Amino acid sequence: MTKINLKNYRLTLFKSNKHIYAQLSNDLQSKTIVHNSSLNYTIYFISCTKLTTYIIGQDFGLKMLEKCINTGYFNRNYKAYYGKIQTFLNGVRNIGIKI
Repeated sequence: MTKINLKNYRLTLFKSNKHIYAQLSNDLQSKTIVHNSSLNYTIYFISCTKLTTYIIGQDFGLKMLEKCINTGYFNRNYKAYYGKIQTFLNGVRNIGIKI
């Protein structure tokens, strides 16, 4: 059984072959606070490269700052922390979010 951290917001990522999806959840209220994906743009990214995941991560960090959220924790869901997932989180951290 995993321990749930109810004091911070939970950042969850899902990566498919073509797109990346991210959401920030509040476990106390069971609500999604911020969400972003490569599908949210008017010009769709044809392929999900490291550069596009970095840009999406920066945009996600800006959306977090708009909601006055500075901290959170990353829920890996038993996925390896490298490649596009690491690049996304570096984009979020570059904005000034502590994850």
